[in-house]
Amino acid sequence: MFTSSAPKERVRVWIILALCTLTNVQSQSTLSPSVSCPGSGFGVCGNQCYNQSTQQCLNGTICSRGQQLCVVKYETWYGYPYSSPSNQCYNPTNQSCWNNSLCEYPYRSCNQRCLRYNELCINNMTVCTMINWYYSYYYSYYYYYYFSFYNYQVSQMKSCNGICYDPAFQVCTNSTIQCINNCSGLCYNSSSQQCLNGTVCSRSQQFCFVKYDSTYGYQYNPPYYQCYNPTNQSCLNNSICDYPSRSCNQRCLRYNELCVDNMTVCNMTNSYNNYQVGQVKLCNGTCYDSAVQVCTNGIIRCQNNCSGVCYNSSSQQCLNGTLCSLSQQFCLVKYDSWSGYQYNPPFYQCYNPTYQACFNNSLCDHPSRSCNQRCLRYNEIIS
Repeated sequence: MFTSSAPKERVRVWIILALCTLTNVQSQSTLSPSVSCPGSGFGVCGNQCYNQSTQQCLNGTICSRGQQLCVVKYETWYGYPYSSPSNQCYNPTNQSCWNNSLCEYPYRSCNQRCLRYNELCINNMTVCTMINWYYSYYYSYYYYYYFSFYNYQVSQMKSCNGICYDPAFQVCTNSTIQCINNCSGLCYNSSSQQCLNGTVCSRSQQFCFVKYDSTYGYQYNPPYYQCYNPTNQSCLNNSICDYPSRSCNQRCLRYNELCVDNMTVCNMTNSYNNYQVGQVKLCNGTCYDSAVQVCTNGIIRCQNNCSGVCYNSSSQQCLNGTLCSLSQQFCLVKYDSWSGYQYNPPFYQCYNPTYQACFNNSLCDHPSRSCNQRCLRYNEIIS
């Protein structure tokens, strides 16, 4: 009996040994390859080397010395869950890790939790929710949103049954928030603010019924009321502009207009910021550019004439009606450098010889798109 069962026992042993060997081989094949790090001051974290003097290994994640590790599962701003958690290093001096969310500290944390986009912290303990912050609390919320993030000044905010309210603009009566004064659904305080047709301005500001853009003059549809500061702005003919720099003789100046002697509006060919102070003058009541023109006996003439265009020869040069700066050169362009297409008629073009070249009546970048005194086409390279 013993003899007949011995072969079966041997077979079982061999099967067990074979399975153990196979399992051992498979487990070894899944191990990460050994990592060789340079020098004695380096350690291995997972499959990466790290500098032990400036870094640390926290649960397989390399962080800088002084940082801590947060297992992040939820997005901070809206609170939605991530598909998979992630290890993130953070600086505990200005960040906090609460309930698997990472947020700024102390700006956006309150009573051991991170604040959502519409939440504020009162007295470092109470979390309140802003309702309709994008509309009804436009002025109050954004004012405190800014300061709560950067200056910590949210002490004026209070909680009414878990809802934030600003006692400067609102009151809490029987757990219901009401406006002290109502401006088309917007709460305001009449002691420091004023309301006109749904627009709230501070007492120091004024209202302007804006119909036209001051820079280009296009018409708004519909027009609207806008607050402005009368110390540095003006409301003239239903436009708001800077005062006195962009207003002249009771009107706002457009982008290409300048004011001469605080009375005359001059239309220029370029934008106003291309002219120096005092550059535009009057000649017998007509505006002229003293940089390129002269006024003689009430008549405006060019200092130099380039096919009808006035220019200053001390800074520009003219060739066949084309004006270039003195630092540029002229190229008679007949062919497109990219495709070789022939222009008809050809034309003169300015170019900068420091990074461009004119070869065989083509203009191209130099040296990147030129080779052996010629411009390269789109399908040509330098070899």
